[in-house]
Amino acid sequence: MEANPRIQGNVKQSGRGRRCKQFCPVAAHLRKLKCREAARRSHDRKKAYIQQLELEVQELRKQNANLMKFNQVSASASSSGKCQKYLRRTASGPV
Repeated sequence: MEANPRIQGNVKQSGRGRRCKQFCPVAAHLRKLKCREAARRSHDRKKAYIQQLELEVQELRKQNANLMKFNQVSASASSSGKCQKYLRRTASGPV
């Protein structure tokens, strides 16, 4: 019987060419640190994104309040008759 070309004795080779004869605690610790650092960066990115969205919500709420106030002023002015304009027939149209 021929041995599996990927596994020969105690040497294991993954698809990317890594070889390790046994468990290496230093490499495992380095992987753990890299993973922790990546998780921290991801958390920081998410936090910054959430803060940016909250600022945008505040700005949009202010803009909405200003527009609502403007709408109320316009509605009250038009209901009081100050802004009403009447259309009149003119002689410039087709006969």
